[in-house]
Amino acid sequence: MEKIKVKTALLLLSYLVSLTGFLSIFRFIDPVFLLSFLLMVILGIYFDLKKKYPLPRYILNLISLLVVIFMFFSVNLSDPVTPVAQTLLILLGIKLIENKKFRDFMQIYTISVFLLAGSALMSLDMIFLLFFTALYFLIVLSMILLTFVTQDENITFPVKVFLKIIFRSILIPLISIPVTVLIFLILPRTEYPVFNFLIKQSSGKSGFSDIVQLGDVSSIQEDDSVAFRVVMDKIDESQLYWRGATLNYFDGRSWLRISANDGRSYLNGRRIVQEIILEPQENRYLFSLDKPFKFHGIPGKMESDLSFSAKKISFTRIKYRVSSVLTESVETDSIDRQIYLQIPKGLSRDIIDLGYNLKGSTQVKTLENILRFIEKNYRFSLKDLPDSKDPLWEFLFDKKYGNCEYFASSVAVLLRINGIPSRLVVGYKGGFYNDIGKYYIVPQKFAHTWVEAYINGRWLRIDPTPVGTYRNYFSNNFSDNAVKRFIETLHFLWINFIVNFDIQKQVGIINKIKGIVEKPDFTGLGWYFILPFIIILLLLLVYLSLKNYHFLNEEDRILRYFLNKMEKKGYRKYSYEGLEEFVSRIDDPDLREKAFKFVKLFEECYYKDKNLDKKALKDILSSI
Repeated sequence: MEKIKVKTALLLLSYLVSLTGFLSIFRFIDPVFLLSFLLMVILGIYFDLKKKYPLPRYILNLISLLVVIFMFFSVNLSDPVTPVAQTLLILLGIKLIENKKFRDFMQIYTISVFLLAGSALMSLDMIFLLFFTALYFLIVLSMILLTFVTQDENITFPVKVFLKIIFRSILIPLISIPVTVLIFLILPRTEYPVFNFLIKQSSGKSGFSDIVQLGDVSSIQEDDSVAFRVVMDKIDESQLYWRGATLNYFDGRSWLRISANDGRSYLNGRRIVQEIILEPQENRYLFSLDKPFKFHGIPGKMESDLSFSAKKISFTRIKYRVSSVLTESVETDSIDRQIYLQIPKGLSRDIIDLGYNLKGSTQVKTLENILRFIEKNYRFSLKDLPDSKDPLWEFLFDKKYGNCEYFASSVAVLLRINGIPSRLVVGYKGGFYNDIGKYYIVPQKFAHTWVEAYINGRWLRIDPTPVGTYRNYFSNNFSDNAVKRFIETLHFLWINFIVNFDIQKQVGIINKIKGIVEKPDFTGLGWYFILPFIIILLLLLVYLSLKNYHFLNEEDRILRYFLNKMEKKGYRKYSYEGLEEFVSRIDDPDLREKAFKFVKLFEECYYKDKNLDKKALKDILSSI
């Protein structure tokens, strides 16, 4: 009968545990450490197959000590996690090439768990759940097998018995899932994460800042990645302008912002609240639906030009709420005209003359003339952008094509030449609405620059860039692909309900439970709240079903039927008794003979791996 050696299975599981920990962090580790670890894995497998371990343990311990010392001197405050993770990876490889005893197996499991924890500090994305689940089940199974090996390194089990041990071992982590979910929901949260200082400071992708050189945004407009997600109701696409930084000073090549003494602004229109999940970026300016009037849940400063700068740059994903008014203009009682009419020193005479030629009888007419001229003579492009000492002149009089920054800069300068205050706004335009999750996805490709002109006491939003430029990029890659749309929804749910599960959500859950208890009404509960409890309930039902049947196969069910039948006749088998021992104490000779016949036939099927003769067993049972 085929048997499995438990030590061999334990070694295999231990390598799977190690590789799971390795895969969780390999994206962040230097190639030298990756190759070193994989080499040690190969050596470890070779040594285990040959059962020869040429490197003495004291040599390996000395190497481990040197690795730790090297790590101590390589740790830096900007990224304390990566050197530690690389050190742990090498220590894990060293454990794999040793002759593994109980302590070594436990150290392998512990280091693998620490590697997974380190990956969460570097990037807590959805794949973390996959690695966590795999490591969880593998370690539980490994530790159960380790208990057998500790008693006897050469212990073996028949295949059926071994599989039964595996299946029953899986029950342990399954039982703990509902408890884990419950602990996750009720564990106290804080607004100030304890381990933020350990998080790797990854550079953001957004190039927006308080200094933008002509052509900067073009690199962002070729980036497919997500800039931020916005939980809100769907609105008209023409209103999807996401405001970031406001720039008011132009030196001929770059726009930047300087302090302006503007008066009070008055916003009128439909108010809308957004919950924004912003991916890591490299500046303090936060994005919001144009025009914002209040930011919630994040420290920072709201400027008079409606820009909002956070107190510090965040190198991790952040979530905040914004209240905005949907309007294309904002009334301002006074502005710093000197700043908003500034033009670069040495501005080309050709540009000045062009501005004067476009002057109309009123400011509105001048604006119309400028926009008509730009629309008629220039086209949008991201390739081979003007990049001379005077890029604005090159755009207007030579190449006559460019991206949104060139269109906006030209209009703003031409307005200023004619005495109309203007400024640039950098942000994003448009977005794809995910109907499943009820939120907008704004990709980096939707990066945009537009103009605000001050006419008749109001800042008017002016967008001179050709319409339809931005929609075709992201929608073709996402909205038309059901698989990508589904994966994006899962990713959003992971971020919003797992990574960003905070004290506000906990309080909301408590309030909803309180409301249901006081006045039962499930209509307003929300599927995102009900679903976890449905899952917990289903898992409990599965557990109770499995517990009731004890993973019974055909042999076990027949045996249980036999024992139940014997118990009805007054004979109960004790847990410490074997079947033959149990049958031997039956007083009735006829019943004892039939029972013994059943036991002998059953043991041949169960222990000698013969085919189950269900008919013969049932015939005996029917005669008892």
